[in-house]
Amino acid sequence: MFEDVDIIPVARGGADYNKLFPPGIFINTNDFLSPESLGSYLQYLAQDEQNYVAMLKEKNRYLKGTAHDKFFCDLCKIAHTGEPRHVYENFFKWVRKPGSCWEPTDLKPL
Repeated sequence: MFEDVDIIPVARGGADYNKLFPPGIFINTNDFLSPESLGSYLQYLAQDEQNYVAMLKEKNRYLKGTAHDKFFCDLCKIAHTGEPRHVYENFFKWVRKPGSCWEPTDLKPL
């Protein structure tokens, strides 16, 4: 995702993105104390062409691929080989395992 466009992804979520991705190719919202400090950094980066281009070049050094790529290959294989099928009575419960979602604790309601 985002490998063919000149953007730097801004990551927010439950994963430890600093362990998953090399430094300098994305912006982790957890690295900022507040939405305001993140916004200030994004404004700074938008004005600093040298640093922005350096991040883009660093991002482009890495081979691209996602888990989604394999997912679609596996799905196609199953569809064409007739591998055993599973029936799920409640797909939402199967996808959203307990503890996989939570409310953010670092944002204030509007």
